[in-house]
Amino acid sequence: MKIFDQPDSPYAWAQHICKAKMAVKDIYTLDTPYQGDLALILDWVYYHDVLSKFSVRHYKQRTIGQETCARDKYIMYKQFASPKKTTILGTFGCSLETLVTISQIFDVTLEIDSSSTVSMDTIDKLERRLKFARQELDVEILDDIEHPTQERNLRGIAELYRLAGLIYLHRAAKKTPISHSSVMKFVRDAFEILERLETCERGFPLFIVACEARTDTQRSEILRILANTQKVLKVGNIIRIQRLVERLWTQDDLDSENQLDYSLKVTAILSTSGALPAFS
Repeated sequence: MKIFDQPDSPYAWAQHICKAKMAVKDIYTLDTPYQGDLALILDWVYYHDVLSKFSVRHYKQRTIGQETCARDKYIMYKQFASPKKTTILGTFGCSLETLVTISQIFDVTLEIDSSSTVSMDTIDKLERRLKFARQELDVEILDDIEHPTQERNLRGIAELYRLAGLIYLHRAAKKTPISHSSVMKFVRDAFEILERLETCERGFPLFIVACEARTDTQRSEILRILANTQKVLKVGNIIRIQRLVERLWTQDDLDSENQLDYSLKVTAILSTSGALPAFS
């Protein structure tokens, strides 16, 4: 957490992730499943790699090196050998199946940005994969004393990831308006989950859902979660995410007819940061 601890940390965290990806290429081989500490390290690097891809996509000041690193898919291919694709992992907050699909959605949007043609069939397949992604909880990791609450939170965060991925796919890849029934249902379901949570340390799904908050009630819910999470984690990254969310809400209030392109809006907001934003 130290590399994300400052609200306006420099580019160092992204450089660490890229160097870690290079090390993975030297140490890990494709088609070989890993267990124990080696699997944990691989999961950690992949998690941060996926979320850094989102940041790089929406940051105007990104460097060529950062974009090249984001487009490198070696770790994703390596993760195909994992024996725990459908298990909710503590490192991710969701299942590998869900995170890989979200990563591939980012890949598609990066291709769209570079004027490459992406078929609607490809996007539809990703949507189907995310709609039916399996997220199974390993009950052995639960504490006996806090079992019911812990289980609810773990399942809730995992589902929040899945819904955030669907929202982002529709808004960024399909260009679906916020008023569309599918988007409205994903957002409604996401807020129902947030209402049952006290904190949410997972920045990406929280940010994506917050981007769709239009009512005072929804925004109050986001601010409640952010405040509670900051009290528990006490890291600068939560502060930065709140700043970005509030800037985006200001922009939404000025765009009452929802005329702004979703991706351009998110890029404009993230690019106000003095450094590449982190959503890990």
